Amino acid sequence: LQAPLSWIDQFPRDWDTAPYLGTNGYLPNPRPRATYAAMVSYLDYSVGQLRAALEKSGRGGSTLMFVTSDNGAVDAVGGTDRTFFHSNGPLRAGKMSLYEGGVRVPAVAWWPGEIAAGSASDQVAICWDVFATVAELLGQPAPKTDGQSFLDALRGRAAKPRTLYFEYPEAGGMQAVRMGNWKFIRPALTK
Repeated sequence: LQAPLSWIDQFPRDWDTAPYLGTNGYLPNPRPRATYAAMVSYLDYSVGQLRAALEKSGRGGSTLMFVTSDNGAVDAVGGTDRTFFHSNGPLRAGKMSLYEGGVRVPAVAWWPGEIAAGSASDQVAICWDVFATVAELLGQPAPKTDGQSFLDALRGRAAKPRTLYFEYPEAGGMQAVRMGNWKFIRPALTK
């Protein structure tokens, strides 16, 4: 966990009842909760700075900015505290799991003139879909992956059905398939 000290100091000292001593991944940290909050806040601030720079340069209207995560919230690693922050809301589990808390993450896109401000989509997508989406946007052939473009969803069209398959060999091994509102999970494959 790393963040500028000036950002860490913006969060209450009483959040951190004990320092993190480096016993479970990551380096030791005297204020792990405040540092985690500072990291998230600083990322948000930095994305805002990028957006402002694009607008100031006159390139905002021709730029698609897309921000997401590769997995759900971590817990008990490096002093992070998923319960304290209610990071995954009601979703089960987190990072290193194929339950929804491990794979369902927010995605935010900004594209003036193409994406309506305040709009939302129910489009199901996965990180490798980004490659297919960018390829379609550029009029290029998509790379040879299982990715599918979600460019229509970015432009406000109806979500397309999407079946996802996951395999995760770590943490006991898991497989999952998500189709519509259904999800099948095979946990603990190597135990």
